[in-house]
Amino acid sequence: IRPLPYLNAARLVSLYEDRSRTGFPRKQFTPANFVDCKAQTAIFEDVAPYTREKLGEERVAWMRTLPAERHAHGMLLLHARPGELWQAPPPDAEDEELSATYGQGDASLAVYGHIHRPFVRSIGQLTVANSGGAGMSYDGDPRASYLLIRDGRPTVRRVEYDIEAEVRELKRRCHPHADWLASILRTGRFTMPRARHG
Repeated sequence: IRPLPYLNAARLVSLYEDRSRTGFPRKQFTPANFVDCKAQTAIFEDVAPYTREKLGEERVAWMRTLPAERHAHGMLLLHARPGELWQAPPPDAEDEELSATYGQGDASLAVYGHIHRPFVRSIGQLTVANSGGAGMSYDGDPRASYLLIRDGRPTVRRVEYDIEAEVRELKRRCHPHADWLASILRTGRFTMPRARHG
């Protein structure tokens, strides 16, 4: 989640999602999605400084040294999509979109995260996989997920963990949106945060 790049986002008339890099047309936001985007921006304004403070400058500096993409042994590993950390195809994306997004290099396996919904799909010679979330799944299964890769073949693994202990820790550390995150952790489903008023 990142804030809208406009000084007064409340005065915008129309907003588009740019998907031109994948060869798919841009999509206009609906009014409801625009309201959701504003709510996410408000949440980001709270969560980003909190997270930065908890990580500390040394860890933030170290994370900046990490590559955005890793290419090794016929595998592409990245957060969202090549050249983009904040947009990624959903698990039900068309084969053409996944191929256009992840099939341009020499990798036979592309693994990404960002969407918190684990899956494995084979598209011709390309396998695309999402590792899900190691503690905040969005697919209705609150267990942590990860990928196990053996002989180049990924398999989604799920692990139960103490969600209530994590919720207690969020509250103990005074996370600004502990209740919102707790509902996601418990249900394994993303819900929109409540917009701030005033």
